[in-house]
Amino acid sequence: MLRNALVAVAAGLLLSSAGLPHDTSLREHMVAVKMANGHTLNVSPMEVTAADWARCVQEKACAHSPKSAVAAQSQPVTGVNWFDVNEFLIWADARSGGGLRLPTKDEWRWLNRSLEKPKRPPLFTDPRLAWAANYGQEESPGEPVRPSSSFSTTPDGIADLDGNVWE
Repeated sequence: MLRNALVAVAAGLLLSSAGLPHDTSLREHMVAVKMANGHTLNVSPMEVTAADWARCVQEKACAHSPKSAVAAQSQPVTGVNWFDVNEFLIWADARSGGGLRLPTKDEWRWLNRSLEKPKRPPLFTDPRLAWAANYGQEESPGEPVRPSSSFSTTPDGIADLDGNVWE
């Protein structure tokens, strides 16, 4: 669910208003990606893992402890919703000194640009059948969740955008 979700806006001060010690591990492994508009984003190269989520739960910042959080610690966390993700981001943001957020739709598309597949033509063109135009054409991983970095890596260094967890 939280694949490559941590994005840090380049050019920010590492200050913590919460007074927590900075956990630089959230930023140390980020990959600098030059966006189409010329800005640079620092992006987590892997999904948020069950181990990452378990730390948030252990520190009582994340209320929801999904089953995946007790699974293999190197697997991405699953079974979380938008509200859960926001609790995680608040926790991670405070620990890292600020500036963490989810990527925007346009940023996500740019990060995923090398893995985009040609769009299939819709099954129906009648507007009254728009709800069924793409029925059955979406691919689903349909496999057990694998450890992070089990799928391909983009030229920018972002792993698993083409598999593992549905966003």
